[in-house]
Amino acid sequence: MSDGFFPTLVSKDANANAQTDPIWVELTDGTNPLTTFTVTQATGSNLHVVVDAGSAVIGHVITDSGSTTAVSGNVTVVQPTGTNLHVVVDTLPSIPAGTNVIGHVITDSGSTTAVTGTVAVTQSTSPWVENLSQVGGSAISLGQKTMAASVPVVLASDQSAITVSSGIAAQTGAVCDYVTASAVAGGSTSNHDYTVVTNMKVSEVSFASSGAGKVELKVGPVASLVSKWVAFVPKMGGEVKITFNPPIVVPTTSTGTVRLVMTNRENTAQDLYSTIVGVDA
Repeated sequence: MSDGFFPTLVSKDANANAQTDPIWVELTDGTNPLTTFTVTQATGSNLHVVVDAGSAVIGHVITDSGSTTAVSGNVTVVQPTGTNLHVVVDTLPSIPAGTNVIGHVITDSGSTTAVTGTVAVTQSTSPWVENLSQVGGSAISLGQKTMAASVPVVLASDQSAITVSSGIAAQTGAVCDYVTASAVAGGSTSNHDYTVVTNMKVSEVSFASSGAGKVELKVGPVASLVSKWVAFVPKMGGEVKITFNPPIVVPTTSTGTVRLVMTNRENTAQDLYSTIVGVDA
């Protein structure tokens, strides 16, 4: 009803100023009454959370009346049961039917069946291939790859010393035959012969003298040697050397021989030196 001072105000009785008496107000936009309202999310200063009666909180328990009671002594925490513990997975992984999981087996229908007894776990024969099938977007497979198709390996900064093998085995049948011809008389010669055992491949020969000298390489059957190379050392002395690529092949047919004919071109005697290098295998 209207009170005596404000006839346009309406309350349930004449005392419209009493706090317990509601006052009915009509809201308008200036022309029409407002029938809908927008409710804005409260901020941190006026946002409240209502906890259902009986819920446990840290240090207090909400009673049925809504008030809180301090907890004294020990608080017992009960393990959740299957009826009130739930885990939500946005997207279920694709598990093949019949795959063993902890405690259950996924069936074709998608339901689970409890596993009794012992479940065998089989080790994969090549787990590193299965688990690292893709690294950096590149497929991993066995065998040597090019640099572009390989995955780099970085050693730890505190890695201990790693033994590295050259991988070069001793050459089977390697030959390095050296001879010193002592006090060869002036104008005289001395032969340095290597008799082939299997199949000689001559790759290098050298000759040295303290004065003027000459060296000639001959190969083939000992009865019919063929000249392959000749060189001279000047009067001041020195060394001459030649490398054959490909090597000169000397088989054992009719007693294969590699011969260096060394000549002293001085008037007095001097020592002459020569070496035959190759592979006889």
